[in-house]
Amino acid sequence: MICNFAATVVLIIFNEVYSYFSHNVASVYMTWAFSYPGLADIFYLILYQLRNKLTTLVTLDFYRLPYNLFFSGIASLALVSVLVGVFAIAGTDSAYTQYLWYLSSGLTSLGLLGILFMLVKAIGVGLEIPN
Repeated sequence: MICNFAATVVLIIFNEVYSYFSHNVASVYMTWAFSYPGLADIFYLILYQLRNKLTTLVTLDFYRLPYNLFFSGIASLALVSVLVGVFAIAGTDSAYTQYLWYLSSGLTSLGLLGILFMLVKAIGVGLEIPN
């Protein structure tokens, strides 16, 4: 969680510095790149509250895999957003950025599906999800 918060702060500072040296030319992709790790932090806080209540999630075999996939996807989404922002400010484009969006979204989606599967499995064990 601290890494995502630090990434959010670094991306905000990077956007401001880059905007200053590019004569206040900005890109929507670079301006909002900080939102990916910021929203991931909020999502993680919600999951952390659930995980404290669902103690058997720790005993599941693949406990770390969905989280690692999810946060790797979030990091790659932020980096792709910065890359597309730099390309937009420079006035160029690359055909490969669309594949990077797909791969990053796929990593994040796989992580989310794994986390949901863990929650469903925990409910199947007989644990009660709090409201």
